[in-house]
Amino acid sequence: MLWLELLRTLSLLHDQEFDLAFTVRADIRDNFILWLSNARRRVGYGFGGGAFLLTDNAIPDLEHPHLSVRWLGLLEHVGGFGVVRQPSLQVTAEEDQHAEQCLAAQGVRDGDFWSAFIPVRETRCGNGVTQTLPRLRSVCRRSCRLRSYGFRIPIKKTESFEKGEVLHLALPLRQFMGVLKRCQLLICNDSGPMHIATALGVPVVAIFGPTEPAWFGPLGPNNRVVIQPGFWCRPCFDYCRFDEPYCMRVITVNSVYAAAEETLNVLMQNGRHEETKSISSPSSKVISIAQTV
Repeated sequence: MLWLELLRTLSLLHDQEFDLAFTVRADIRDNFILWLSNARRRVGYGFGGGAFLLTDNAIPDLEHPHLSVRWLGLLEHVGGFGVVRQPSLQVTAEEDQHAEQCLAAQGVRDGDFWSAFIPVRETRCGNGVTQTLPRLRSVCRRSCRLRSYGFRIPIKKTESFEKGEVLHLALPLRQFMGVLKRCQLLICNDSGPMHIATALGVPVVAIFGPTEPAWFGPLGPNNRVVIQPGFWCRPCFDYCRFDEPYCMRVITVNSVYAAAEETLNVLMQNGRHEETKSISSPSSKVISIAQTV
């Protein structure tokens, strides 16, 4: 069935007679599919094989292997595009007002200094799917002690912490962005929200395990990556050959906490959040922010 569906899709693409097609994976299979699509101009990378199947074999920037650079390199090869390296997202005035109201309802005042948590995703291991949320729960609990910074802690996934610590808030994507933009620090894994945060100008502490930060890391200043180097199997793209994701297990709560504290200190020293120095320390609170479809 899957092969038949693929053939139907290729036939549909072929009949459309596209003028321009891109592929960024540098995979001979992708280049072959691009060739079968019959697009007049086929732009991609041939260093993984199949350069002869392309009309335009772009030259990769080996000094900057980030996937965003690889994608933008195709646009630069074609020419005529204004390429911006740093991602940027904006929220509307209505979304920002909604975020202010949502946070106010949870007891977070406008101007409060607070941090957001998004739990580390699941990793497929040899014995099934392993969740790493309990480790992040420990980081969350310890971060509540950073009272000198006076911040409150929302978290994306609904999870039972001690009674009275968790307030749940479910939001669609755009409203989720509005709340995230008001955050001063995001602690998360290498995920979509990580890139959304960097595009909103929110500093990120990103936990990396099976993937390569040089390829997928957060872009822009004031971001930090927590990773345990030396794993020969990285990147495995979340299909771990071992019984546990050891690349994640060896990352300590202390290392994540230290990265978050260092980021907060830098932000304070740079004067970005000068107003927070005079804020009295509020009671510790966790808000669960779930993104809905």
